[in-house]
Amino acid sequence: MTAPAPAKRRTLDATYVLLFLRDYAVLILIALVCLGLAFAHPAFFSTGNMLNILNQNVPLAIIAAAGTFVIISGNFDLSTGAIFSVGSVLAAWVAMQTEHAWFGLLMAPVIGLILGVLNGFAITTLKVHSFLATLAMSRVK
Repeated sequence: MTAPAPAKRRTLDATYVLLFLRDYAVLILIALVCLGLAFAHPAFFSTGNMLNILNQNVPLAIIAAAGTFVIISGNFDLSTGAIFSVGSVLAAWVAMQTEHAWFGLLMAPVIGLILGVLNGFAITTLKVHSFLATLAMSRVK
């Protein structure tokens, strides 16, 4: 009977390191920036600062998630920023006019939904290319 072949060891060669750096470069840079900021100011990793950073980036994360679905479907959406702006401004205007902040907060996604449905109607029913339809919608302010 023969002895089993020795298990191959994974060596840390330059190709593996370069592939790892290529795949994870953005995460590594973010970690380095966070470490640098933590050393520069000790309050960087405080609970208040982390909540502040998360609160500021939630709208961007929502728009990015929606954009991911659009790209997966093979389309373009150039109007997300403009629709977000219109929804925000109209929500603030409604809140000021009605003196009910909750009604203004309710109107922002409703406005975004209406404009998104108009985009979808132009793309699916009218057969306008998504690039052109969303570009045109981004110009309507």
